[in-house]
Amino acid sequence: MISSNTYSEVFEILSLMDKKVVMKIPEKILMNIKSRRNINYKLNLTPDNLFSNSIVSKEALEIIACLDVNYWMDKEKNEELRKKYYEKKSNNNINVIFPNNKNVENKLCIDVYKENKFKSILNKLKVFLKIN
Repeated sequence: MISSNTYSEVFEILSLMDKKVVMKIPEKILMNIKSRRNINYKLNLTPDNLFSNSIVSKEALEIIACLDVNYWMDKEKNEELRKKYYEKKSNNNINVIFPNNKNVENKLCIDVYKENKFKSILNKLKVFLKIN
């Protein structure tokens, strides 16, 4: 499970990035990041130290990397990266992590899905029981 501080870090990074780039991310992911962040968590991020390992957690940087691979990277670069990944994987280099759409969706949207499913069931119960 992603911590609220990690969501805050990702949110802060995205807020300092070009809006055209950020808007390539599906809205449900952006809304989940915004709603799950810890608004009291403060970072000293600037455009100069945006991806600094000493300020931003490894997990937040991994999420940004997933977003890059899945939503920002051009198709040719993406295919080249995937080819390198599978070559390294076939050489038993298990330290290589290559994110895919399912990882991003699972990591950033699973809570939204569960919430929506719960709300759907609750709404059906309200209709059934005739509760406003």
